[in-house]
Amino acid sequence: MKSMTAFGCAEVSANNGVLLRVDISSYNKKQLEIRMTLPKELGSFEHLVRKTVTSFIKRGAVNLKIELVSPEAAMARNVVINSIVAVAYAKKIESLRKQLGLSSRPVIDTILGLPGVIQEISIEQLVGERLLLRALKKALLRMMKMRQAEGKAMLRDIKCRLAVLASIIRKIAPAARKLPESQMRRIRDNLAQLGVGHVAEDDRILKEVVIFADRFDVSEEITRLESHFAQFEGLFGRDDPVGRPLEFLLQEMQREINTLGNKAPDVKVSPLVVEFKTELEKIREQVQNVE
Repeated sequence: MKSMTAFGCAEVSANNGVLLRVDISSYNKKQLEIRMTLPKELGSFEHLVRKTVTSFIKRGAVNLKIELVSPEAAMARNVVINSIVAVAYAKKIESLRKQLGLSSRPVIDTILGLPGVIQEISIEQLVGERLLLRALKKALLRMMKMRQAEGKAMLRDIKCRLAVLASIIRKIAPAARKLPESQMRRIRDNLAQLGVGHVAEDDRILKEVVIFADRFDVSEEITRLESHFAQFEGLFGRDDPVGRPLEFLLQEMQREINTLGNKAPDVKVSPLVVEFKTELEKIREQVQNVE
C-alpha cells in the first residue's frame, strides 16, 4: 500500500558542467494527472519525462519541476572551435589578400566570426537523455520511498479501524438475531390488545406476520459485511495500486450498514450502527489518499 502524498528531489551534475535539479510532489486524486514545468530548451524531452513518471506512479496528481542551474556557465565551458574550418578560412583570406595586393592580414576576430568556426552546443545536447533520466529517476525513487513509508503508517491505522468494525458487527449480531422473533411477539401482542387474538392463529395472518418479521432479519447484511472485511484485508499485501478497489469495498460496506440500520431499528443496534458509520468514515478518509 502506498500513499499518494509525497515529495522527492534530486540534483545531478555532469562532467560538462551541467547541473540539473528535479522536484516532484504528489497528492491524492482519483486519476493520474501530471503537471510539469520544463525549461524551454528541454521541451523535446516532455514525452520521455511523462512516460518515465507513469512507469512509477499510477494514481494521483503529480507536480514536476525540472531546472537547469547556471546553463550559461555550462555552455561557456563547452564552446567548440572548428580549427579545420578556421585554418581553411585563413588560407583562403591570405590567398585573396595576395591576389589583391593588400597589406593588411586577417585578424583572429574576423576568422572567429565566420560561419562554422565557432560551433554552438545546445542545452539539449549538453543535458542529454541519460543525465535527464538519472536525475528524474533519483527524485522519483526518493518520492516513492516516502510514499511507501506513509503507506505503512496508513495501513496500520486502517487495520486497527477495520478490527473495530469487525468487533462492532460481532456486538450487533446477537441482538439482531433476536429481532424477527421479538417483532413477531410484538405483533401478536398488538393483535391481542385489539381483541383479535383468536385471529392470530389464522394461517394466513401468521404467514403475513412471518413475512413482516423477516424484514428485520439482517443476517444477510452481516454475512456480506464480514465478506467485505476479508476482501479488504486481502488487498493489504498487494504491490499494485489498491486505492480504487478499497474505495469500492467501502461503498459496499456503507450500503450494507445502511440497510442493516434500516432493518434493525433496535435500541441496542442503532448506537452500534452509528459507531460503525463513524469508524467507516475515518477509514474512507485514509483510503482517499491510497494509490
